[in-house]
Amino acid sequence: MTERTRLLTFAPMISSEAVRRVLAHHDLDYDEDDHVFFWASLVALFRGSTPIIPLVLGKGAPISSMVGLTDRLDAATPARRLIPAEPTSRAAVIADCTMFLDDLANKVAKVAYSALLPLRDLMLPVFSVGVPPAEARGLARHYGSFAWAMGKALRLTDPNVTAALARTRVIVAGTDARLADGRAWLHGADPTLADIMLAAAMGPLTLPAGSRSPIPPLDAMPPTMQALVTEMRATATGRWVAKVYEGWTR
Repeated sequence: MTERTRLLTFAPMISSEAVRRVLAHHDLDYDEDDHVFFWASLVALFRGSTPIIPLVLGKGAPISSMVGLTDRLDAATPARRLIPAEPTSRAAVIADCTMFLDDLANKVAKVAYSALLPLRDLMLPVFSVGVPPAEARGLARHYGSFAWAMGKALRLTDPNVTAALARTRVIVAGTDARLADGRAWLHGADPTLADIMLAAAMGPLTLPAGSRSPIPPLDAMPPTMQALVTEMRATATGRWVAKVYEGWTR
């Protein structure tokens, strides 16, 4: 019997949403195995010999690299390729992926968590979605310590959050300019991994319908986050993200 694909992850992570979209694009059925942040990395270390999440298990060696996973799936279903084979185009797509994953997603996470992480009653249900009951109970008992540790891991100081928001606006201005010509995708006529990464990275600041990452609804967020979501939704990038997600959920 063929082992079924599993996605081991901390559900709210931006990269987790991107992996979900890569798997869905390749029509690959999978089961999601969600865990609390930090604990998810310990489970990944035990099951896949790496603490890096999200981690895809089954149908080959465990893999946590976004490009590596996409290359593996592209090779299996080349008609649905997300990274072009032609070297120059491949390099351009991977450069965008690096910016959206290592830069934009990191900055968006800082901005969103700085506003939401202190709100225990709002975030505890979000972090508990889909995790084993024992982990959910432990999180409820120790939320303060969890929030402190997560804040330290993300370096949520006021200067870092201010810089993260400024950098987010710079990147969005750049993608706005690229999308101003009405293109459907960033790199030609077909979607690429860059499109998935941009849409996933902007998810926490645009709250697109159909996102599979747990997050509080807009009307439950603090006013600063509501204003930022409203701002980002009004950008060309924000409107593009909404349209992309609409196509994904049809």
